[in-house]
Amino acid sequence: MTITIDLSPEEEQRLQFMAAQQGTDAQGIVLQAVKRLLPPPKPTPEEIAAANKELFSHTSSLGYATGLDNEQIDADLAREYADDHKDLYTR
Repeated sequence: MTITIDLSPEEEQRLQFMAAQQGTDAQGIVLQAVKRLLPPPKPTPEEIAAANKELFSHTSSLGYATGLDNEQIDADLAREYADDHKDLYTR
C-alpha cells in the first residue's frame, strides 16, 4: 500500500531530524508511528491452543468441585462468625 502525506516544510524538517537521530529514514519513522497506532493482530487458533495448553499445564484438579456448594459455604461462614478465635490471642 502506498500512502502520500502532505507535510509542511517545518514538519518535514522535524521528521528528517528524528530520522537522523534514530538512524533511519523518514519513511521508517512514519511506519513505526503507524504500527504503534494499529491494534495488535488477533491470535491464530494455533496460538490460542498453545497458550491454553501452557495455561492448563499450571493447573491441577482436586478431584472434586470446590466453592459450588452454597449450603456448605454458608455453614463454614456461620461457624467462623460464631467462633471468637480466642485461641489466636493466647500465648
